[in-house]
Amino acid sequence: MTYANDHAARVRIVQKGESRIFNNWHEHAGVSVDDFLRELEWLDSDPCDGGKSCDKMTRELGCTERDGLVRLKRVYGDLGSVGFYREDNRRRFTGKVSISCRDGV
Repeated sequence: MTYANDHAARVRIVQKGESRIFNNWHEHAGVSVDDFLRELEWLDSDPCDGGKSCDKMTRELGCTERDGLVRLKRVYGDLGSVGFYREDNRRRFTGKVSISCRDGV
């Protein structure tokens, strides 16, 4: 499945009101449709989404009640662990919910 097809389908799901992720984040963190779709486009544009050139995703989209949507970098440890850091690399993401470009919306 290509990015264009996958992303377009995800946008339609959100626009139809059928996205469980968006609906939950809207209810609990006040995330707007426009903000969610903008950040979903960023997320779905992950250059390392499992294509032939690399096999590890680099992006994640988190959400907290206090901050709303948070762009995250995926960082891989030597032993296979994965950590999530805010895009500015200053703080580790300690929120409990996030999605990748491979997750359903």
